[in-house]
Amino acid sequence: MPPSRPPKKYLSPDERFRIISLRIQQKSWEEIVRETGEKKSTIRNIVTHFLKHGTYHDLPKPGRRRKLDDRGLRRLERAVLKNPAATIQDLAREATLDSGENAVKRALRELKFGVFRVKRKFWLSKEAMMKRRRWCLKKRKWTEEDWRKIIWCDEVRIEVGLRSGPLRVRRRRGTSLWPRYIQPTFHSGRFGISFWAAYSYGSRTPLIFLRRRRPEEYKRERDRGGLNATQYRNEDNSGREDASYRPTLFCDGDPGAGKSYIVSLVIDKLCEEVVGGDPTVVCFYFDFAARNEQSPVNMLGPLLKQLYLSRGLQVSEILKMLRAITAMRRTFIGVDALDECVLEYRMVVLESLGQILQGSASTRLLMTGRPHVWSEVERELGGAAPFVFIPATDDGVLRFLREKLRRDTMPNAMSSTLKEDIMESIPAISTETFLLASLHVRAILRGTTVARRRKILKSIKDGVELGEVYGAARERIKARDKEKAKLAMAALTWI
Repeated sequence: MPPSRPPKKYLSPDERFRIISLRIQQKSWEEIVRETGEKKSTIRNIVTHFLKHGTYHDLPKPGRRRKLDDRGLRRLERAVLKNPAATIQDLAREATLDSGENAVKRALRELKFGVFRVKRKFWLSKEAMMKRRRWCLKKRKWTEEDWRKIIWCDEVRIEVGLRSGPLRVRRRRGTSLWPRYIQPTFHSGRFGISFWAAYSYGSRTPLIFLRRRRPEEYKRERDRGGLNATQYRNEDNSGREDASYRPTLFCDGDPGAGKSYIVSLVIDKLCEEVVGGDPTVVCFYFDFAARNEQSPVNMLGPLLKQLYLSRGLQVSEILKMLRAITAMRRTFIGVDALDECVLEYRMVVLESLGQILQGSASTRLLMTGRPHVWSEVERELGGAAPFVFIPATDDGVLRFLREKLRRDTMPNAMSSTLKEDIMESIPAISTETFLLASLHVRAILRGTTVARRRKILKSIKDGVELGEVYGAARERIKARDKEKAKLAMAALTWI
């Protein structure tokens, strides 16, 4: 009896790949034998197989003939797409296949069809679908930062009642929301419970129970559905005295996400809704530029001020508090541009300041204004106010311009010759008036280049850039009495 042959050794794909690589590197048969330890005939067969078939893997072995050819697979695919919920027997009859159930199942797996539970989705009409499509197309270029600023809110209704078992369909993966694979749902008359919630990026609201209204609570015929708009908004504020209610809502977000804008919209909306009502709306804004000055006292003080003002305090009540404070400590009061105050208000303010001075000998008052208010100040304060005239001199205008140019935020847009022209031309045009000098130098410094600034200076010299000056003058004239405003406008037109 001849000795039995040892079992044939099977080389893995990695070993075959190594042999092919060594042969491509122009290695001889003997060198490959020494490096791999395989027989020379085995190495020759692997290389020959690669050169003939273009692969080092084994070729598929011939087997039994398939029961379903390509035409049968196409007929089966059309049958599945036509009726996704059909059984195996129905699909075989629809596709006119003379095969068993196992063969049809194997063919379905080859076509990537699986059995899945159908998705339930609220029914939408074609018009509603088109509206949603237009909305999606409008937002298709939004970035992730844009979507983070959106708050999504909706209500859900849980219906109590018996439902039929889940429907199953045959479909490919990734097609669960195709219309043919969706089971539409409709509003029914069964009993249900409604809830409301909202969510945004990284946060969400608690689930709020919406109580169904009784028929006697309906205000209008359109409210017969259970809630009108006002009741819907205020539902989460009713019956919230329990310990689980959280009165604070904190909104976090990245810099520039729109947090301050959202708060301002909320405050404006609350102010519109509580006009004439009992609730009071107060607010405070923490400013990064003034973070060192915004101490707890400076933060809570304005809130107290807003609460007092929201009560509609009278001048006498405010004056009483001011007199009580100034009587306890030395106080300095500054009032600028008194002439800009409306005449009827100016008289009340001057009378109130006079009463404060009478009640506190340690209080000092500094006021500025135009000459035409001298007589009013002297009359209301009883002649106790000395007067100092502040003239605008050429030297003062030059020092003002020099300081403005020194604080220029765009020094690269300024040259030495342009600076000399400004220092020479603006005082001559302004005629010892700080207001004109300020408006002119502000217009020049808005230019972003030397050429642009020089062009603005030339326009000022030619009288072209006086629109802002005349605009400010017209606003001041319109703010005066009707007769005086009419006379001033006539004089300005004549000039």
